[in-house]
This record gives sequence, C-alpha cells and structure tokens, in this order.
Amino acid sequence: GGGLFAKIMSEHSDVILADISQESIEKAKTYIGKDPESVLIPEDPTDVDIPETPIDLIFSHTVIHHFPSFNYWLKVFDIWTQRIQPEYFALQIKIEDETKERTDYFQEDNYLNALYLNENEFVEMFDEAGYKQVNASYKINKYKNPDLVMKVGYFVFEKK
Repeated sequence: GGGLFAKIMSEHSDVILADISQESIEKAKTYIGKDPESVLIPEDPTDVDIPETPIDLIFSHTVIHHFPSFNYWLKVFDIWTQRIQPEYFALQIKIEDETKERTDYFQEDNYLNALYLNENEFVEMFDEAGYKQVNASYKINKYKNPDLVMKVGYFVFEKK
C-alpha cells in the first residue's frame, strides 16, 4: 500500500514491506523516506521468499479484504503461522455473519471488498495455530444508502 503505517512503525522499529506490487513497495519506500527490506509477493503466495530477518509482528491493515479468494487467505495464513511464526499479529478484516468471497473479483472495483470473514472462524483459526486473541475492536462503516453497513474488526494475537 501507500506506506502510512510503515512510516509510523519505521520510526520505532525495523520494517519489512510486503506487497503484490513492486510499484506499491517503491511508493511506500519513498513515503517513509527509507529503503527497508522488502518482499514482492508472487501470484501464488506459497512461492514467496521469506526473509531471514526474524519477524516479531505481522501488521496488516486494509489488506486481507482485497484477497481474491478464501483459498488465497488460507495460503497466506499458513505462511504466516507455519513458516514465519511471529510473536504477534495485528490485523484488520471485514466481517460478515459467514465467510464469503466475491465471484466477480476482476470486474470493476470488486477487489476493494472481495473477502469477508466470519469473526468466530477467524479467531478460531489463530487459536488452533497457537495464537491467543489479546485484543479486538470494531468499527461500523455506514454509507449513504442505510442498507449498506460494513463491520470492520481489528484484532491482536499473541503466540501462546
């Protein structure tokens, strides 16, 4: 993304930028004014080269809902929890009563709201992977159309 949170975090710690777009990575580097380590995520995330640098925290804000499918999310989740295994996660997701993905992902701007996750299943996945939820907060986004409401969840998990 644009690097707003990376800039804030880079003032207090080392960061590793990760994105599917080299352009986004370069944009974030310019924004934060540093040249941190970066990882370009391939189309199949299981092919990603994991940095050797130990990672304490995976921070993902306004990213997961852009994933093209639930299967893609599962691949990323496995990489995070099985290969990287940080001490903490700080994640933002869009929440629905049941997990759902857009079938028309590549049409118009559908990638903006492509994946919604069921909160209980989301938290349970982390629990089963050895992480406990230590914090959660929520925001309700309302639109001009009163029938359009989006619940956004912010979660912090810590390794058990």
